[in-house]
Amino acid sequence: MDINELFDGIIKSINPFTDEIAKQWLQEKCRSLDKVPGMG
Repeated sequence: MDINELFDGIIKSINPFTDEIAKQWLQEKCRSLDKVPGMG
C-alpha cells in the first residue's frame, strides 16, 4: 500500500465529500516534493 492509497482510505472513512479536497491537497503536496532535490 502506497501513501496515496493510505490517505485515500483515511479520507473516505472520514467523509466522502472531502475526497476532492484530499486529491487537491495531495497534488499540491506532490508538486512541492518534486521541487525538493532527492525526492520523487
